[in-house]
Amino acid sequence: AGCDVAATGERTARAAGVACGRAKTSDIVDAVVVVTAMRLGAPVVTDDPTDLRHLADALGAPLVLRAP
Repeated sequence: AGCDVAATGERTARAAGVACGRAKTSDIVDAVVVVTAMRLGAPVVTDDPTDLRHLADALGAPLVLRAP
């Protein structure tokens, strides 16, 4: 087990900006997490899924959220 750190390039940053616009939020960090997880097909471990789910729903894409 472990944690992979993914680089945030322009493509991810732009997609996160689109996510924020669609979700009507300014939480760019959560948006980067959502976009990165979707691109990698990876689950997100969080104890506060509300904002992440809102962003994923705004993009109309599936996102697997898991409790710690």
